[in-house]
Amino acid sequence: MGDKETVGPEKRDSGLVPSKVRDEFKVLREKAEESLQSLKKPEKTQLFKSMFRVKHDDSERSRALSVLTNVFFHLHPAKINRDAVRYSYTWGMGGISFYLFIVLTFTGILLMFYYHPTKVQAYRDIIYLMSDVPFGKLLRNMHRWAAHLMV
Repeated sequence: MGDKETVGPEKRDSGLVPSKVRDEFKVLREKAEESLQSLKKPEKTQLFKSMFRVKHDDSERSRALSVLTNVFFHLHPAKINRDAVRYSYTWGMGGISFYLFIVLTFTGILLMFYYHPTKVQAYRDIIYLMSDVPFGKLLRNMHRWAAHLMV
């Protein structure tokens, strides 16, 4: 036991630990400043430049070019003809589909409490739903018709 030499903190560290901590702190500070700059000016980041390859607000031609070079603008284009969004032209299909989706979600959650999709239980659950559950027939038919209209 007397053979082992005890090493004091001055020999063990030899000044390396504080410099490592300083270097790591410096790297963290640089990353934080870089993140802050990207929040202030997102158009300067590499991600923004990869998504929007041209300035899309200069002219009609550059806006059309941005639609062709970016897949996200195909979903919601930069310019739309006024006639294409008339109510008589679209008949509010997006709004109707969204409303039917909400009805399907709401009635589906309520039906989930009464219906078990197994071979043995399914028929009995439908009979129980139609005859014994208050407003069960209405609930099932609302769910069915919303599904038919949505498709």
